[in-house]
Amino acid sequence: MNIKCIEATRDGRIFIAGGDGHLWEVFYQAQEGWFTSRTRKVCQTAGFGELILPTWGGSVETIEQIAIDDSRKLVYTLGSKSTIKTFHLNSPTTVAHVITYTFPSLLSHISILSANSPLLDPRTTTIVDITPIQATESSRIFLVATTNSRVRLYLRAVRSYSFTSTSDQIINNMQVIHIRFPPDIQTGPISIRAVQPCHFSKLFHPGLFFAAHEPISPSDRDVLFTSALDPGRIQMLATVSQARMELIESATLVPIEGYVQDICPLTPAPASWNELATQFESIPREFAVLTNTGVHIIRRRRAVEVLSSLIRGTSGRSNETEVRAFFEKYGRQEGCATALAIACGQAPTGGTQASPARQWHGRASFGGRVADEDVKDIARKCYMEFGGRAVCDEGRLLGREPTIDAVQLSGRWEGGVAYLSRLLRSIWKSACFTMVTNVVQGGVVTKYLSNVPRERVVRILNELTALATFFEENKPFIEGLSGAEGLLRQSAGLIQGGSRAEEVALQAEHRAMVSLVKFLEYAIQGIEFYLILDEDYSTQRQKLHDVVSRLPSEELRRDLLKMTFEELFTSSKGREIVKEMVNVMVGLGVSGKTSVEAVTETLRVRCPAFCSGDDVIVYRVLQFVVRLT
Repeated sequence: MNIKCIEATRDGRIFIAGGDGHLWEVFYQAQEGWFTSRTRKVCQTAGFGELILPTWGGSVETIEQIAIDDSRKLVYTLGSKSTIKTFHLNSPTTVAHVITYTFPSLLSHISILSANSPLLDPRTTTIVDITPIQATESSRIFLVATTNSRVRLYLRAVRSYSFTSTSDQIINNMQVIHIRFPPDIQTGPISIRAVQPCHFSKLFHPGLFFAAHEPISPSDRDVLFTSALDPGRIQMLATVSQARMELIESATLVPIEGYVQDICPLTPAPASWNELATQFESIPREFAVLTNTGVHIIRRRRAVEVLSSLIRGTSGRSNETEVRAFFEKYGRQEGCATALAIACGQAPTGGTQASPARQWHGRASFGGRVADEDVKDIARKCYMEFGGRAVCDEGRLLGREPTIDAVQLSGRWEGGVAYLSRLLRSIWKSACFTMVTNVVQGGVVTKYLSNVPRERVVRILNELTALATFFEENKPFIEGLSGAEGLLRQSAGLIQGGSRAEEVALQAEHRAMVSLVKFLEYAIQGIEFYLILDEDYSTQRQKLHDVVSRLPSEELRRDLLKMTFEELFTSSKGREIVKEMVNVMVGLGVSGKTSVEAVTETLRVRCPAFCSGDDVIVYRVLQFVVRLT
């Protein structure tokens, strides 16, 4: 048998298919039996008699692809004539054929949804790939079929009752319920009209799509069409009133040396569909493209890398226009958040260009004329200049006296809040501490430990510190952080002809920016306190356990185990728990287990919000009183 495809389920069942048009399964066992070997293949779609009898009435439709949905226990096959068959894994050793979705049936459903599209011409359209959608991702969509014109067909499988249906069939009907056409190519040296219909495609979460084309002119290489969701434009659309929400994609064409055989991901997919929210906590997505000449690595560029590459090309006016276009396309909030991230050191340096990965993002924007040391400074200027100003919303005033609540804050504040939230999002809802119970020599031993890996907490602390340093160094130039001088300048402007609304807007901006910086400082100190408790991480990690186990009540310990970083940073309850922990730490110093001076000095320097100078004096007096008694 000429095997064309091999796929396996998560629990180890192996399916193969090829030129005979049947689905086979490979069985394997540790020991040989009387009549069975260790490995054998069994046809799951035909009996012995059907296999040995000749085929009449035309050529056999071969199976070109097998796809498995482990979440629903379904196996799909794609035939050479674009027939999709569905099988249910009804037992550990058998499968049941439940649906045959022929190409004419698929075309009839397509004609109802999109009757006149040239990309779905029945005479030239074929299916080149099928991708199962896990039940955890969608309860309605079961399968995505891709045509040779890069059109994605979203299929639903249901159980319809008829005289021929049986009670053991979970599904017995399939139909197209949505059609997604490929996005237009915005820029690039290659035109989509210069390539033939695609011969290979792949779809990956979250919405990353690849399609391989051969050029119309004779060539020894393929052209790879790549597209992905554009979260910045989608987010921008959400801010427009009465705008119809839609999934917007960006696309580009990437020349690949050789003919594409397969594509597979090298990095795990993020849990969130919003790449903007996860770009600072996860590594960029990379994919391996296998061709007849070797393996090529393609990397998905994040928004921070796109803007960084545009900044590196800002030696001319045209590239400055592209930077402005980035802010217009993504909105000032996202533009300022991205520029702020670059100014704080999130963008890769020029040395990363030595990586073997080829980067793509749906627009051809590359450059390297600006030195790496100037990228941060240009990003800082973009954050200052393109953030706009706070203004009073006239529509909310309705002729009344302007108030702070009616102010639309600047993009600098919006971008600062967005960037700060993305730095904290990976730990925000996580519990700070956990309790581990072990059995040692017949007895139960309980130990309190930190719940978040120290490496992640240290990374977040460094990023927050860089953000705080940026605000501190640029305070005189950021409207709203310049302090009393800025308010006095605005008052002088009011006397010279400014409006009351402008003064109120500046006051609101000042209050919002100061609140942002204060919360940032408190978050840094909260993480510092968390790390102080876990500083003996590489040894026995006993300090945290000693402190928690000595809290005055069991209820307090239960509240501590439930406390998240959100509660640590924002709630009065979290502050009360921290205060009790500080008292225990000082008590350990008074009892002689540690030094009171060392504990109080460390807390005063690294997290003064939890141990002020007055607290240090009180703790030292307590130490002297204990010694005298």
